[in-house]
Amino acid sequence: MERWLVINEFFIIFYYSFQHIKNEFSNITNIVLFLLIYLSLKLTYYIFNNNKIRKYLLLIIISYISLIYFYFDKSFILFLPLNIYFIYHYLQIEKEVSIISIIAISLLIDNFIVDEFILISGVNYLLYNLFLKSHYKISKLTLENDILRDKNFNLNNYVDRDKNYEEEMKYLSKLEERNKISQEIHDNIGHTISGSIMQLEAAKLLINKNIKRSEEMIDNTISVLRKGMEETRITLRELKPASEELGIHKLNLLIKKFEKSTNIKVNLLYDQNIDKITYIQWNVILNNTREAITNTIKYSKASKINIKIEVLNKIIKIEIKDNGIGKLNIKKGLGIKGMEERTENIDGNIIIDGSDGFSVIMLLPIKT
Repeated sequence: MERWLVINEFFIIFYYSFQHIKNEFSNITNIVLFLLIYLSLKLTYYIFNNNKIRKYLLLIIISYISLIYFYFDKSFILFLPLNIYFIYHYLQIEKEVSIISIIAISLLIDNFIVDEFILISGVNYLLYNLFLKSHYKISKLTLENDILRDKNFNLNNYVDRDKNYEEEMKYLSKLEERNKISQEIHDNIGHTISGSIMQLEAAKLLINKNIKRSEEMIDNTISVLRKGMEETRITLRELKPASEELGIHKLNLLIKKFEKSTNIKVNLLYDQNIDKITYIQWNVILNNTREAITNTIKYSKASKINIKIEVLNKIIKIEIKDNGIGKLNIKKGLGIKGMEERTENIDGNIIIDGSDGFSVIMLLPIKT
């Protein structure tokens, strides 16, 4: 928008020069000098972005225009209106005051230049207002962009922290499982194998002296090894993670704690494919469920909540629905905004509906 103001000033310069050429003004050298000085000051003004410097430059420019008007050329007053508008802007004076100032100046200047002065003042005022609207809009968008950039930076840090935390939890779980497997092998399989080796060594020594006894020892060793193999299978089955260890156990604890402190019944339904839900997704599900049932206590007057987890082809659907009074116009407070933010952080979507009770539906992608 500022370039239109520059173009506007060039039109004023052109008009000013044309009038002097048309009137065959004799002292053309002075006119050119006045214009060059004015152009130098204005170019300096447009070069600097510092508002404080621009303010002082405008004061110098206005003083210069007044000096030329009073002592050399009355037509030079045509350059004053736009500079007046801008100095009032930097001094944070209301726009209406600038109009009054222009009217007052038009009453004081020579009559032969009044019409052109008023016309140029009006055109400049329109351009000045357009400039201000554009300036405020750009400033607002810049501020919003800065806020969004900060939010994006914070969200990226939040996601990175979650990723690091998930990796640490995975590593810790692996260490615990390795320790558990090591202890099970030492306690069961190790003792079985070492006992069987001793039996076989004894049978080897007796094989030529007492065949029957050595055969009994070999049969006994075979029986012990079979038993050991079965214990190994049982141990491996026990070490295999159950669905409760993938988040359902924490969700059940949350529900039991909620039911103990209220009179609201909670029903939980889920299918057998919940092992596809990642640790971070479970974390979001738990936090959002806690927020949803807290809202139920506060607002819904419900007696029952149904929680259903479905693992579909490409998405995981989690629905938390109560049988309360609901609400058509839902005002999004910090709680709902927090649910939305957590869900969006893991590339999911959330639907809030208050038309039939109050329901929260989370749609999360299946991570492959």
